[in-house]
Amino acid sequence: MRCTRSNSILGLVALLSLAIAGASCGGGNGADSVIDVGHGITFVGSGTPASPNTVRLGGRVSGNFVTVTVLLGGPTTSTDIYGFAFDLVMDSSDVVELTPLSAGPALRQLSGCESIEFLSRQSGNRIVVGITKVGWCDGNGIDAGEEVIATYSYRAFVPGRTTLRFDGPPGGSGPSAYDSNGNVIDTIVFDTGTATIVTE
Repeated sequence: MRCTRSNSILGLVALLSLAIAGASCGGGNGADSVIDVGHGITFVGSGTPASPNTVRLGGRVSGNFVTVTVLLGGPTTSTDIYGFAFDLVMDSSDVVELTPLSAGPALRQLSGCESIEFLSRQSGNRIVVGITKVGWCDGNGIDAGEEVIATYSYRAFVPGRTTLRFDGPPGGSGPSAYDSNGNVIDTIVFDTGTATIVTE
C-alpha cells in the first residue's frame, strides 16, 4: 500500500515538474498587521487570522527584505499530510525581486522518508510550488499553533506595490494539500485573501 502512496505523490511531483519546465523562468510566524521598520519595504497581511486547517501568508521585514512565510494552522483534522501544490501570484513582478527560498518543517521526515522534495519556479508574476515527502513513510498532522510550509525572501526592487495571493495552476484545480494516497485533503483550505508588499 505504501508503494502506491509513494508513487501517487511522485506522480504529483512529476506533473508539477512538467508544469514548471513548461514555464519560462523570469518562504517564523508572520503578523497580520502592517510591518514597517523604516527601510523602504512594508508587508500587509490579508487580515485572515491563524486558525486550524487554514493556510495563510505571514510576513516579516528586515532591511530591504521581506520574508514571506506560507503557514498552516493547527491542530489539523488530517494526520496524513504528505504534500502541497499551489501557486503564489503577484499582480506585479517589477516591484520586488525573488531571492532563494526553502521548505519549512510542516512536512516531517518520519521513519522511512527519503527526503522532502521542494519544487519552485517563477514564471512572470506566478510562482509554481510543489512540496512532498518521498519514500516509504506516512503523512503527519500539525499540532496547535502554526507550522511553516515554505519561506520566501523578497527584496525591494523599485518603488511601488504588489499584491500576493494563493492560486492553483491556470485552468486546473485550486491550491491543495494531499495525503499519502495522493488525494486532496478537503479539510485544509487556503486563504482567499490578498497580502500586499509596498516598497518606497
